[in-house]
Amino acid sequence: MNKGKIFIISGPSGVGKGTVIDLAKPDLLNFVQIPTITTRQKRIDGRIEKDRQFVSQKEFFKLIKNNQLVEYNYYDGNYYGTPRQNLEKTLKKGKNILLEIDIGGANKIKQQYPKNSILIFIWAKIRQIERRLRKREQNTESQIQKRLATAKKELKKKNQFDFNIENKENKPEIAAQKLIEICNFR
Repeated sequence: MNKGKIFIISGPSGVGKGTVIDLAKPDLLNFVQIPTITTRQKRIDGRIEKDRQFVSQKEFFKLIKNNQLVEYNYYDGNYYGTPRQNLEKTLKKGKNILLEIDIGGANKIKQQYPKNSILIFIWAKIRQIERRLRKREQNTESQIQKRLATAKKELKKKNQFDFNIENKENKPEIAAQKLIEICNFR
């Protein structure tokens, strides 16, 4: 049976992962994006978040208890996880999966599906990350500082990934093209 591959996109908060993925999606062949399950509230900026499934904390804990998540984590006051059933059904159909998850979750999936997983790290310079976080106008100063501290730690791990893509300031289409090349030719 032709099994699909899991392309896992990770990187610090504020590097523009969602933007790069959105720009690449129309040109990705045979791909399915599995929504992340989260307890986070929807963003207030009006952005449509088809890549997220919003649940209560109680529902999330039930998913953990029933082993329905391949991986999960707690970040910035919210839980995030990848639904096991969706992932495995999609792989069995021979479709490729695009996941946007944190570094820890990426490593957990790579451990469980080593032959199917390709890790891609999207990064930007720390000053660009800070500008992007501030531009969102969705975090307090304390939250921004916490995210920047986390970003600095995460940037040090980029060489642990199969591929690195820099998302340069005001040039997400270049990063998207690199993502397309990696995903369509692996």
